[in-house]
Amino acid sequence: MAQKTFNHFSLNIPDTWLDRSVITLTAPAEGGFMPNLVLTREYLAQETNIDEYSEAQGELLKQELNSYKVLSEETLEINGIDAFQRTFVSFFQQANAKVQQIQTYIIKDETINNKKAFVAYTLTASALPETFDKNKIAFLSIM
Repeated sequence: MAQKTFNHFSLNIPDTWLDRSVITLTAPAEGGFMPNLVLTREYLAQETNIDEYSEAQGELLKQELNSYKVLSEETLEINGIDAFQRTFVSFFQQANAKVQQIQTYIIKDETINNKKAFVAYTLTASALPETFDKNKIAFLSIM
């Protein structure tokens, strides 16, 4: 059994269970929207490279988001690992506003339950377009 610590408490997790926790960080609200950064992880069924993964994620974003418009895309390296970063805007019904986001993807080889596994990490930073540049400094310092 593995022990995982989350903030101020620890959990004993059975060896056959997967950690699918989501980390969400928020800044004070600006213009009725709370800038935020969300880290998710996805366990992949098979080995996938960053190009394939980012292309598939881009297709999902096109299907799921209203008024989706890509502003920039770039490949980069984070701590020696290939990564992909996409900046885009779209209209979010929940916020009733246009939101600008920057998504960064990395894929890591990990050992889970004594087996090799491929885990995709997605870091999504969100803010209103008019406050995005101001928040981008904080977003990038966290990333």
